[in-house]
Amino acid sequence: MTDHVLRVLPPDSAERIRAVLAPLGVRFYVVVESPSLSFEERQRPEELISLLHDRLERDGVYLVTDPSGSGTARQFGGSLPVSDAWLTARVELPYAAGAVEHVERFVEILRSPDVSARIKERRRAPESEYRSRSDARDRAEMTAFVAGTALTGLPLIGVLAWRGRRRNVQKNRGKGGRR
Repeated sequence: MTDHVLRVLPPDSAERIRAVLAPLGVRFYVVVESPSLSFEERQRPEELISLLHDRLERDGVYLVTDPSGSGTARQFGGSLPVSDAWLTARVELPYAAGAVEHVERFVEILRSPDVSARIKERRRAPESEYRSRSDARDRAEMTAFVAGTALTGLPLIGVLAWRGRRRNVQKNRGKGGRR
């Protein structure tokens, strides 16, 4: 961990993460990557987890994240659905949630009475609130467009038809008057 991470994470982050993970009763290894690393310098979280496991040669749950909570989880020597729980936590949390909040939600999911049901529920998550509002706005705009077109178009068609008919009547009168 570099001094840059300390500016992004609250000072008590390590203690909060340890306290949240302790009740699970499994060994955890947590890495929070520095946000100052360039994209080229960073390793993919899955690769870093494999390297850590190979180096430590210990079973447990490995979490690799950045300060925003974007990362992954993997378990060696156990059967907890950690990868799915980590992704579910990401779906359930607002975009601005940080690594600590992500770990807290992750553990909450793992301690749920029916972990797999909660994960499945999020996988088939209903339409997002943004999508629902966007679709409703689009329907309202289309309705307004059609109504506006009808309200302005019909009278315009009526005026044009009346003017066209009037011209025809005047033409016919003019032809009849010359003969």
